[in-house]
Amino acid sequence: MFDDCDEQNTLVQRCKDIEKQNKQKKREALEHLQKDLAEEKKKIQDLEKEKKDIEKKYRVLGDKNLKLDNEIADLSEKLSQAEMTIKKNNTQIGNLTAASNKSEKEKNDQLKHANSWKEKYNERLKQIDSLEKENNKQIQQINAHKGEIEQLLRQINNLKTQISDLYKYKEEQKKLTNQINKLYQSQHKIIQLETQFNDTKTKLYDYVMQNEKYKNY
Repeated sequence: MFDDCDEQNTLVQRCKDIEKQNKQKKREALEHLQKDLAEEKKKIQDLEKEKKDIEKKYRVLGDKNLKLDNEIADLSEKLSQAEMTIKKNNTQIGNLTAASNKSEKEKNDQLKHANSWKEKYNERLKQIDSLEKENNKQIQQINAHKGEIEQLLRQINNLKTQISDLYKYKEEQKKLTNQINKLYQSQHKIIQLETQFNDTKTKLYDYVMQNEKYKNY
């Protein structure tokens, strides 16, 4: 009878030990899960912060594009005004040249006017040099702009790699794709700007060559 009691007590003790071990294992598993959850939350917070930083850079990039468009519009207007002025000057110089075949007195008067127009012509040449400098400055800004875009693309690729490892956040991948499309649109805009700059440089070259004809007048 005592043996049965001892055996029963031993069995009860073993059950208690097993239950204690199970509780310990559950507690350890819970702690492990809580630790993993905290790490996942930290990753999400880091991704959200990086996303906000990129969105902020996009806004800055958009402002720079707008400023660049305005500067290009101003430059085009200046070039147009310069071309109109030179055309007007050429017409007036031609009229003065024809009139110089009249009397000697009139010829001397017309030559004075011609010299005055030559001075204006030289001033226009200086304006052309200034416009070319502005052109070069705009090209440098575009190159810097490209560097920023390439850096943003590298950051987006890194962010895309991290998001792909977190299948619960597929919506972030969709937003990232939209951001990449916006970047491609920005790149397309830069190509258009480069084309406009090349057209402007061509016009400047034609403008200078046209005025060279009157340089020794």
